[in-house]
Amino acid sequence: MSLFPLPCLLLLLLGINNAISAVEEYQTYIIHLDHSHKPETFLTHESWHRSILNSLLSSTADGDELLLYSYNHVMHGFSARLTPSQLSEIEKSPAHLATYPDSFVKLLTTYSPKFLGLQKNSGIWPAASYGEDVIVGIIDSGIWPESESFNDDGMSSVPQRWKGKCENDTLFSSSACNKKLIGARYFNKGFLAHA
Repeated sequence: MSLFPLPCLLLLLLGINNAISAVEEYQTYIIHLDHSHKPETFLTHESWHRSILNSLLSSTADGDELLLYSYNHVMHGFSARLTPSQLSEIEKSPAHLATYPDSFVKLLTTYSPKFLGLQKNSGIWPAASYGEDVIVGIIDSGIWPESESFNDDGMSSVPQRWKGKCENDTLFSSSACNKKLIGARYFNKGFLAHA
């Protein structure tokens, strides 16, 4: 019996393994762009972002499948599911400022005043009226609106400067919002992309 088929089989398996590892996996990234580079032909930043993603794909694919969110308030850019080679192409653009890979983080504390070293009787905590009438934005992976921490007894009305909203969804009722929990929205596409 010849040993020739065994080396051939090993080479074949090695080639298959290399081909499998060459397939690129998608990861979620936030892409920060310089909005001054947006061509005037695009009416919105989102249409520009979709165009960028469409340029990375074959003519039969759709960039809408990659785009998760388009940002144009605090920063300009978008979040998308990209392969390393697609990301590399975007990073070559003069409009590209930074890339932030999506990551999961764990809660560090539920006792913010203590964690921040705020003193009850002196310093910035009492000088700022203990945060009274301050709108705090929180990105949370889930809240329990029935919790006593969201009880709005004694709270003043929602500030007129508040521009947010309380979204109604199958997983969250807008009736759970009150004078303390003044807004709730879903931004779960990045999370679902990992699922």
